Amino acid sequence: MFKNHLYTFILISLMMFNSPSAQVDHVGFQIDVQQLSDKVYRLTHHGFFEVNSVVYIGEDGLLLIDSGYDIGVDVMKNILNKLAPGKPVKFILTTHDHGDHFGGNIGFADAVIIAHEKALPGLKQEYFALSGLTPEENLPDILIKDDTSIFFDGLEFQIRVYPGGHTDNDFVVFIPELNILAMGGLLYSDSFPFVDLNRNCDVTGMITIYKSLFDWLPENVMIIAGHGREYTLGDLRDSYDMLVGSLAVVEHHSKKGLTREEMEEQNILGGWASWAETPLGSLSGWLNTTYATLNPPEPTEAITIGERLTEVLVEGTAEEAVELYQQLKKAAPEDILFREYDLNMLGYQLAYRQRYKDALRILHLNADEYPESANVYDSLGENYLLSGDEEEALIYYKKALEVDPEYPSAKAAVERLTGD
Repeated sequence: MFKNHLYTFILISLMMFNSPSAQVDHVGFQIDVQQLSDKVYRLTHHGFFEVNSVVYIGEDGLLLIDSGYDIGVDVMKNILNKLAPGKPVKFILTTHDHGDHFGGNIGFADAVIIAHEKALPGLKQEYFALSGLTPEENLPDILIKDDTSIFFDGLEFQIRVYPGGHTDNDFVVFIPELNILAMGGLLYSDSFPFVDLNRNCDVTGMITIYKSLFDWLPENVMIIAGHGREYTLGDLRDSYDMLVGSLAVVEHHSKKGLTREEMEEQNILGGWASWAETPLGSLSGWLNTTYATLNPPEPTEAITIGERLTEVLVEGTAEEAVELYQQLKKAAPEDILFREYDLNMLGYQLAYRQRYKDALRILHLNADEYPESANVYDSLGENYLLSGDEEEALIYYKKALEVDPEYPSAKAAVERLTGD
């Protein structure tokens, strides 16, 4: 599983609705609409997992905080037209560069899109030598680096930049007059967060971000998560306590000399099992994240294997890339970093470009190299789905569950494909 999914396998059929609180149903896709205040709504996009957008309705137009999945854009446009007939989307505040948060930008070419400057490569959907996918008109019009504010419909929308917890380009949006905070990917309600260790993020970074929010926000603030229900400040403190407590337990056992595998065997994070009861996380995954926070790899100047292989894939095939991989692996050059993550990313990037055969070849290479990883089989399952082969997809999702019976995305996929 890789967070920047394109769920092109889900078919969308538009349905009309008559009430802002209604649910819009589709074949495999739906959007819930919840009114939070006189002018503020939450749209919950149901793709592989729930993603929230925030809509503010002004006198002359709309302001969006995140735009959801790309496949849901027509659905969302229909909803917005029902909520505010004839009013255009004037601004989109894109909290970070994960596709489930910015994909809908493709439907609003006339809107002013604001994002962090470090989000630009992700929003372009570039990957080393492979060219970007996003049309120029859907790229950010304004790139920010530091905290700032914009004024819309007479209200201040405060933007605070918080890298180091989720990605390197997150920001949150606070509307003081309405006492509403949108946290984007920095909050997965009632779940372990996703901490991108490959972008200089770790659990201590997330803890620091939450502490900053406690010092800044009023006690009665409404917090809108990027995923899941609304939070109170008390709920956020519970999440903070989970971060601090679980990290402390892993640190304690690290000092005792336990390996990561021994910690999992002893179920040292079992006290936080309820936080794993979502499609967004698992105890094993959170143990990986906390352990890596305390035991980071040594810094390296090596380039990734993904970078080397894209140089071949621009003009060549995946078979040629695999041949290069095997040559490089045999030679074991010190200036190249071989990781499961990079092959996984490369497979998805090829799928995004509809090079499904090449994508699957790279992902099969990843499975050959890392057969003990549930993620490699989960990614094969998803990419077989993207290519339209549900039968093969189910085979590999089940293989992921053979490695890790609790792997959340594979469990959800098997349930979806089998109807069980």
